[in-house]
Amino acid sequence: MSQIQKLKPFSKECLTQSCELRSYLLRETLKREELENQIKILEKENKAYKEAIELILSGIREYIGPDTLPLVILKEKLEKMKNVRGLFYLVREKIIYLWIFIEKEDSKTELTIAQELSYIFSTFKKMRFDFIIIPLNERKIEDFLPLNAIEVFRK
Repeated sequence: MSQIQKLKPFSKECLTQSCELRSYLLRETLKREELENQIKILEKENKAYKEAIELILSGIREYIGPDTLPLVILKEKLEKMKNVRGLFYLVREKIIYLWIFIEKEDSKTELTIAQELSYIFSTFKKMRFDFIIIPLNERKIEDFLPLNAIEVFRK
């Protein structure tokens, strides 16, 4: 049985005099106010941490290198594919643009690449990607690359 249930209903006299119920209610009210203040402080800190993390992530996105985890995973998968000739990337406005070069049009290879990209996109949800698969058809990779594109691998 709780302390409140043990107490008898209070009379008007209890409000004007010192009694056990009034002391208990005052204590509980002060505890509740203290907890509400702590919650407000924690919510502010949590918001500040989230903003800081997002700021850090946005900065990191601008400085992605070929040894960044999503690119390393993608490189490992694509290098094993016979028809894939290269992977290049460029980061602009917090988006990672990917150029994947294949020897010639091949729907099976393109589907396998799309499956690997789907894994990367779902694993690294906070990062934004855009990609294109380009069949070379005996042309040079350089004919398709934008200025400043960075090589991850080339065969």
